[in-house]
Amino acid sequence: MEYNNTKKIYLIFVSFWLINFLFNFYLVIPNTDDPYYLMSAIGYLHTNELAYHIEDYQYKFFERFPLYSFIQGIFFKIINPLVNINFYTYRILNVIVFISILILCFFLLKKILNKDAKNFNNKIIFFPLILSFTPIQTLIVTFRPELLGILFVLISVFFLYKKEKNLFYLSGFFLGLAGICHPVFLIFNFFLIIYSISVLKNYKKILLYLGINSIPFFILIFYLYLNLPNSLEVFTSQAKNLPYFKAWYGLILYSFDFFINESFLIGVINTIYHMPPFIFLLICAKHFFSKTKKNFFENKLIFLLFVSIITVLILERNHTYLISLSSFFIILLTFYIPWPKKILNLITKKNKKFNLLFLLIGLIAINSWNLIHFSKFNLY
Repeated sequence: MEYNNTKKIYLIFVSFWLINFLFNFYLVIPNTDDPYYLMSAIGYLHTNELAYHIEDYQYKFFERFPLYSFIQGIFFKIINPLVNINFYTYRILNVIVFISILILCFFLLKKILNKDAKNFNNKIIFFPLILSFTPIQTLIVTFRPELLGILFVLISVFFLYKKEKNLFYLSGFFLGLAGICHPVFLIFNFFLIIYSISVLKNYKKILLYLGINSIPFFILIFYLYLNLPNSLEVFTSQAKNLPYFKAWYGLILYSFDFFINESFLIGVINTIYHMPPFIFLLICAKHFFSKTKKNFFENKLIFLLFVSIITVLILERNHTYLISLSSFFIILLTFYIPWPKKILNLITKKNKKFNLLFLLIGLIAINSWNLIHFSKFNLY
């Protein structure tokens, strides 16, 4: 397939995700975790403080890293003169972040697969489609920091691939920002720093990179210092149960929930959205660990990104959002490994009916989460 046609089809699928968002805002009720981040963002909008306010009472959520609420609060300040912040609009930034992720993945995979342009053109259009069969569907409708953290990690990886001096150092800053979005991204921060050190080699350059990477963490520490002793008490209480060693179990359990869950419908839904990333994880593991040394030296960055995913699944808790972000990176790395030619040649057929059918399947798949919930709410 020609590159221009690839871009057009990819943009069509991106537009389907926009439609998906609009239905989400109308059909899917707010998540129970939303207030933890939302109330602080609204507090910053009105009082310039990251806190929950009710009359004279103020409470700061030190249980959560503050960056996401801070960025949302700034975004609310920007759009508030034009858009009323309400039930339907408070997740607008999620739309912008996720669409940015899809667009960035297009160029990132193009960079990764630059030696195989033909396969890229045939592969990349499947990315938004396959992504719709993962629990990322549950993440895009919530007011949580995982999507923003994913975006920061992708920006960092893109800059690392560019290997331009200034952008390479800037990648460390975005890794740091990801790290203070949610603690899970500290794992990505650790392994991608290992890659950066292996590239820089010179200790002065390494110290500069680590210094730039540390800036967001020093800002977080300073914020917590300003709010002592409450910040330390709450912050340390949240870290008592680490590590959890449960995310891998959750991915497997949800993948086979069809055979376990007492509710037939819930079991089917969980299997539909968790089985694909589980299968792709096994495929990636086979690829990366069958010839570990070869794959490591062939592309250290991709290999360490895969190790990051495995580490998240091993260390983290059985939480939908953590499984969702792991699933996203699993799907991303699936596009790095070789695909069977039959699949790659599938989309090259010059058949208008086939192409229209392919787009229709994409529209239904990308909006499937909403269609299922709409049906569920009307049936039960």
